[in-house]
Amino acid sequence: MSDNNTLPTHTPKETTNNGNTKGKGLLKIVGTVAIVGTVAAMALFGLGMNSQDNGGLADRLNLVSKVDPEVESAFNNYVSKFSKSFLTKEEFKARLSNFRNRYEEVKLHNANKDASYKLGLNKFSDWSP
Repeated sequence: MSDNNTLPTHTPKETTNNGNTKGKGLLKIVGTVAIVGTVAAMALFGLGMNSQDNGGLADRLNLVSKVDPEVESAFNNYVSKFSKSFLTKEEFKARLSNFRNRYEEVKLHNANKDASYKLGLNKFSDWSP
């Protein structure tokens, strides 16, 4: 028989010190999972492709193993920030290639001291031109 008048000894904290809801913690978890998933996908998709298949197509698709670590890190952050997901290996690699091209363009332009403006990345940076 249970006592319905018993109060819980501990109640979960619903807000943080600054009044934000506990959803920020969930957002951090989702972001972490997205980054880990992207890294795992990059490792998986780069394995087991024979460069002699399809007349060199695999060389172009095996982009993951050829990506600069700086670009790879920027792409992981981008995927997490904009909650990107990809349905196939081919889409992932195409989006990574598009992002790499945009990233390099932005970096090159912003290195030009004579430029009157700065470029940046946005949620469309993995789209093809």
